[in-house]
Amino acid sequence: MTNTTVLVVGGGLNGLTAAALLAHNDIPCVLVERHPDTSIQYKFAGISPRSMEIFRSLGLEEEIRANRTGDQQAGAIARARNLTDPEIQWGGPAWPDASALSPTQPATCDQHVLEPILRRYAERNGADIRFSTELVAFEQDENVVRAEIRDIATGVKDAISADYLIVADGANGSMRERLEISRSGAGGLQHWINVVFDTDMPPTIGGKRFTSCFVTDLNGTFRPGRVDDGFWRSNTFPKRARNPRILMKPGAGN
Repeated sequence: MTNTTVLVVGGGLNGLTAAALLAHNDIPCVLVERHPDTSIQYKFAGISPRSMEIFRSLGLEEEIRANRTGDQQAGAIARARNLTDPEIQWGGPAWPDASALSPTQPATCDQHVLEPILRRYAERNGADIRFSTELVAFEQDENVVRAEIRDIATGVKDAISADYLIVADGANGSMRERLEISRSGAGGLQHWINVVFDTDMPPTIGGKRFTSCFVTDLNGTFRPGRVDDGFWRSNTFPKRARNPRILMKPGAGN
């Protein structure tokens, strides 16, 4: 039996941030995540000024900026039929200058880079982080949450008693249904996939740097990858996207 104050279900950005904040305030917590490790995909990128304020309060601002994977203030948001389209619609940067409102600025740190930073901080400050661990069952009364968890690799089970339960298992998690929390609205509108690739094309269109470009021929978005190598690594589009016309050609970014 493990006794703790807070049980966190889900080890993504929200769960790891919750664990880091709890550990920072000396509140015992156990986090369980069914995946074997933190994210292997870039997924999330931009960190808002408010989120950076929170990470700054943990003393993580310098480490996050040292591991930045882009710059959402240096490039603009673009929209075009394809990457050779001469008629490009340009918007502003993903995040504007926040210096008049905040002591810190937004940052760009892909999820597969940011999650390990949060995990290390939480563990270093006393959080009990358990990956490859799933929540099997739970029940609660007015005083306590009782849960059963299982180590996926070994099959060993453990009982946990907690004062509070934080659900952070994401949109594809099962906790919403298990807690009988209903949803309303149109439901899923599209299913998207990520394609990660390398190319030596510079992250510019017509000589202008961009943070992301919505490509209407593909009905998807191209986003340059890390700032330290000049390569692109991402493209997100619906699973039922039409076959694209020309998206890139040699020299198109020059």
